Amino acid sequence: MNTDDEIAYPDIEIAIRANEVAGETGAVRDMNGLGSALAAPKT
Repeated sequence: MNTDDEIAYPDIEIAIRANEVAGETGAVRDMNGLGSALAAPKT
């Protein structure tokens, strides 16, 4: 569990599920690209 001063970053599975909940369908074209996009804010 995160404390108030920690930032929670989504992993690939959460990002894909959030996309589905938003109504988007289809497979991810580039899993490496998705992983890179999700990792960028952490740096």
